[in-house]
Amino acid sequence: MADPYQPDHAGEAEGELLVQFRSKPSIVGFIRGLVAPIQTLEDDAWDLRADRLLTTAAGVQLDVLGRLVGEVRGGLSDADYRKFIGARILINTSGGNPDRQIEVFRIIAGPKTAGTAVWYQLMGNGPCFRLTIIRDAPLTAALAARVNASMAEICPSGVGSTLVEGSPTAFRFDLGGPGFDLGTLAHIL
Repeated sequence: MADPYQPDHAGEAEGELLVQFRSKPSIVGFIRGLVAPIQTLEDDAWDLRADRLLTTAAGVQLDVLGRLVGEVRGGLSDADYRKFIGARILINTSGGNPDRQIEVFRIIAGPKTAGTAVWYQLMGNGPCFRLTIIRDAPLTAALAARVNASMAEICPSGVGSTLVEGSPTAFRFDLGGPGFDLGTLAHIL
Protein backbone atom coordinates (compact mmCIF):
# COMPACT_ATOMS: atom_id res chain seq x y z
CA MET A 1 0.00 0.00 0.00
CA ALA A 2 1.29 3.42 -0.90
CA ASP A 3 1.99 5.96 1.79
CA PRO A 4 -1.18 8.10 2.09
CA TYR A 5 0.77 11.16 3.26
CA GLN A 6 0.20 14.18 1.02
CA PRO A 7 3.16 16.60 1.26
CA ASP A 8 1.62 19.38 -0.91
CA HIS A 9 -2.09 19.96 -0.40
CA ALA A 10 -1.89 23.51 -1.77
CA GLY A 11 -0.30 22.37 -5.03
CA GLU A 12 -2.82 19.58 -5.41
CA ALA A 13 -5.74 21.94 -4.76
CA GLU A 14 -4.38 24.42 -7.27
CA GLY A 15 -4.02 21.63 -9.82
CA GLU A 16 -7.70 20.75 -9.34
CA LEU A 17 -8.83 24.24 -10.38
CA LEU A 18 -10.49 24.62 -13.73
CA VAL A 19 -8.18 25.94 -16.41
CA GLN A 20 -9.87 29.34 -16.63
CA PHE A 21 -9.22 29.97 -12.89
CA ARG A 22 -5.54 28.92 -12.76
CA SER A 23 -4.40 32.27 -14.18
CA LYS A 24 -6.37 34.28 -11.58
CA PRO A 25 -3.99 35.14 -8.70
CA SER A 26 -6.78 36.03 -6.27
CA ILE A 27 -8.55 32.68 -6.75
CA VAL A 28 -5.28 30.75 -6.55
CA GLY A 29 -4.34 32.66 -3.38
CA PHE A 30 -7.78 32.03 -1.88
CA ILE A 31 -7.53 28.29 -2.55
CA ARG A 32 -3.96 28.11 -1.18
CA GLY A 33 -5.08 30.02 1.94
CA LEU A 34 -7.94 27.58 2.52
CA VAL A 35 -5.73 24.53 2.15
CA ALA A 36 -2.66 25.71 4.14
CA PRO A 37 -4.15 24.80 7.56
CA ILE A 38 -4.98 21.30 6.25
CA GLN A 39 -1.30 20.80 5.41
CA THR A 40 -0.31 21.87 8.93
CA LEU A 41 -2.81 19.45 10.46
CA GLU A 42 -1.61 16.56 8.32
CA ASP A 43 2.06 17.26 9.09
CA ASP A 44 1.30 17.31 12.83
CA ALA A 45 -0.79 14.13 12.62
CA TRP A 46 2.02 12.29 10.81
CA ASP A 47 4.56 13.48 13.37
CA LEU A 48 2.35 12.14 16.17
CA ARG A 49 1.92 8.84 14.35
CA ALA A 50 5.65 8.44 13.72
CA ASP A 51 6.56 9.27 17.33
CA ARG A 52 4.34 6.47 18.59
CA LEU A 53 5.66 3.65 16.42
CA LEU A 54 7.81 1.16 18.30
CA THR A 55 10.66 1.58 15.82
CA THR A 56 10.82 5.38 16.23
CA ALA A 57 9.46 6.09 19.71
CA ALA A 58 11.83 7.41 22.36
CA GLY A 59 11.77 8.35 26.03
CA VAL A 60 8.27 8.89 27.39
CA GLN A 61 6.62 7.45 24.27
CA LEU A 62 8.51 4.19 24.84
CA ASP A 63 7.42 4.20 28.49
CA VAL A 64 3.79 4.48 27.37
CA LEU A 65 4.21 1.59 24.91
CA GLY A 66 5.91 -0.46 27.63
CA ARG A 67 3.00 0.12 30.03
CA LEU A 68 0.53 -0.91 27.33
CA VAL A 69 2.15 -4.33 26.89
CA GLY A 70 3.28 -4.82 30.49
CA GLU A 71 7.06 -4.31 30.20
CA VAL A 72 8.80 -2.10 32.78
CA ARG A 73 11.83 -0.04 31.77
CA GLY A 74 13.98 -0.80 34.80
CA GLY A 75 16.88 1.44 33.80
CA LEU A 76 17.23 0.17 30.23
CA SER A 77 18.38 2.45 27.42
CA ASP A 78 15.86 3.28 24.71
CA ALA A 79 17.42 0.77 22.29
CA ASP A 80 17.36 -2.10 24.81
CA TYR A 81 13.89 -1.15 26.06
CA ARG A 82 12.60 -1.13 22.47
CA LYS A 83 13.87 -4.74 22.04
CA PHE A 84 12.21 -5.88 25.26
CA ILE A 85 8.89 -4.22 24.32
CA GLY A 86 8.95 -6.01 20.95
CA ALA A 87 9.73 -9.27 22.72
CA ARG A 88 6.97 -8.66 25.29
CA ILE A 89 4.43 -8.45 22.48
CA LEU A 90 5.54 -11.90 21.29
CA ILE A 91 5.62 -13.26 24.86
CA ASN A 92 2.06 -12.10 25.49
CA THR A 93 0.83 -14.00 22.44
CA SER A 94 3.21 -16.97 22.35
CA GLY A 95 1.49 -19.82 24.20
CA GLY A 96 4.89 -21.48 24.75
CA ASN A 97 5.47 -22.12 21.05
CA PRO A 98 9.14 -23.12 20.40
CA ASP A 99 9.35 -20.90 17.33
CA ARG A 100 8.23 -17.92 19.40
CA GLN A 101 10.75 -18.83 22.12
CA ILE A 102 13.53 -18.78 19.54
CA GLU A 103 12.35 -15.46 18.13
CA VAL A 104 12.05 -13.85 21.58
CA PHE A 105 15.52 -15.11 22.53
CA ARG A 106 16.95 -13.77 19.26
CA ILE A 107 15.36 -10.36 19.86
CA ILE A 108 16.39 -9.82 23.47
CA ALA A 109 19.72 -11.68 23.65
CA GLY A 110 21.10 -11.14 20.20
CA PRO A 111 22.33 -8.11 18.39
CA LYS A 112 20.19 -7.00 15.47
CA THR A 113 22.38 -8.52 12.77
CA ALA A 114 21.61 -10.96 10.02
CA GLY A 115 24.18 -13.41 11.38
CA THR A 116 22.58 -13.89 14.80
CA ALA A 117 22.14 -17.63 15.22
CA VAL A 118 19.95 -19.35 17.81
CA TRP A 119 19.75 -23.13 18.25
CA TYR A 120 16.87 -24.95 19.92
CA GLN A 121 17.79 -28.40 21.21
CA LEU A 122 15.65 -30.88 23.14
CA MET A 123 17.49 -32.30 26.15
CA GLY A 124 17.20 -35.91 27.36
CA ASN A 125 13.91 -37.78 27.57
CA GLY A 126 12.00 -35.25 29.66
CA PRO A 127 10.42 -31.95 28.75
CA CYS A 128 13.56 -29.85 28.66
CA PHE A 129 15.25 -27.73 26.02
CA ARG A 130 18.35 -25.61 25.55
CA LEU A 131 18.58 -22.38 23.59
CA THR A 132 22.05 -21.34 22.47
CA ILE A 133 22.98 -17.99 20.95
CA ILE A 134 26.32 -16.89 19.51
CA ARG A 135 27.20 -13.28 20.32
CA ASP A 136 30.18 -11.06 19.59
CA ALA A 137 30.34 -9.82 23.18
CA PRO A 138 28.81 -11.26 26.35
CA LEU A 139 25.66 -9.76 27.82
CA THR A 140 26.03 -7.60 30.89
CA ALA A 141 24.89 -9.17 34.15
CA ALA A 142 21.81 -6.93 34.28
CA LEU A 143 20.77 -7.78 30.72
CA ALA A 144 21.43 -11.50 31.29
CA ALA A 145 19.13 -11.44 34.35
CA ARG A 146 16.46 -9.63 32.33
CA VAL A 147 16.78 -12.16 29.48
CA ASN A 148 16.41 -15.02 31.97
CA ALA A 149 13.29 -13.47 33.50
CA SER A 150 11.68 -12.88 30.11
CA MET A 151 12.48 -16.37 28.87
CA ALA A 152 11.12 -17.90 32.09
CA GLU A 153 7.78 -16.24 31.35
CA ILE A 154 7.54 -17.73 27.88
CA CYS A 155 8.55 -21.25 28.94
CA PRO A 156 5.55 -23.57 29.47
CA SER A 157 4.89 -24.84 33.00
CA GLY A 158 6.73 -28.06 33.82
CA VAL A 159 9.26 -27.63 31.04
CA GLY A 160 12.92 -27.08 31.93
CA SER A 161 15.10 -24.73 29.96
CA THR A 162 18.72 -23.68 29.77
CA LEU A 163 19.95 -20.53 28.04
CA VAL A 164 23.51 -20.61 26.72
CA GLU A 165 25.55 -17.71 25.36
CA GLY A 166 28.50 -18.60 23.16
CA SER A 167 31.40 -16.69 21.66
CA PRO A 168 32.30 -16.86 17.96
CA THR A 169 35.97 -16.26 18.79
CA ALA A 170 36.41 -19.15 21.24
CA PHE A 171 38.99 -20.88 19.05
CA ARG A 172 41.47 -18.68 17.29
CA PHE A 173 45.22 -18.76 17.08
CA ASP A 174 47.21 -16.35 19.20
CA LEU A 175 50.30 -14.91 17.61
CA GLY A 176 52.30 -14.83 20.82
CA GLY A 177 50.36 -17.13 23.14
CA PRO A 178 49.92 -20.80 23.90
CA GLY A 179 48.05 -21.54 20.67
CA PHE A 180 44.38 -20.96 21.45
CA ASP A 181 42.58 -18.26 23.35
CA LEU A 182 42.09 -18.91 27.00
CA GLY A 183 38.60 -18.41 28.31
CA THR A 184 35.13 -19.83 28.20
CA LEU A 185 33.61 -21.21 25.05
CA ALA A 186 30.11 -20.56 26.29
CA HIS A 187 28.35 -19.99 29.56
CA ILE A 188 24.87 -20.45 30.93
CA LEU A 189 22.90 -17.24 31.33
